[in-house]
Amino acid sequence: MRTYFVISTINAQIEGWTIYGQGTKGECHQIRLNDPAFQGTDIYADTLNKNSRIVSRTEAKRKFKLEV
Repeated sequence: MRTYFVISTINAQIEGWTIYGQGTKGECHQIRLNDPAFQGTDIYADTLNKNSRIVSRTEAKRKFKLEV
């Protein structure tokens, strides 16, 4: 079974990417729906939602330079 990560950022150039959870693709979709960081009506939650991605372990390492 492949491991996926939910990642997002407010500003990738300054802050980099943050991992918000890991699991199967289905579990990652649930994390995006239920995580408090993605909830709310403020600009930060809206930006995190727009920038969120579900990526594989390999893509997280190579493309987003995350240590997983």
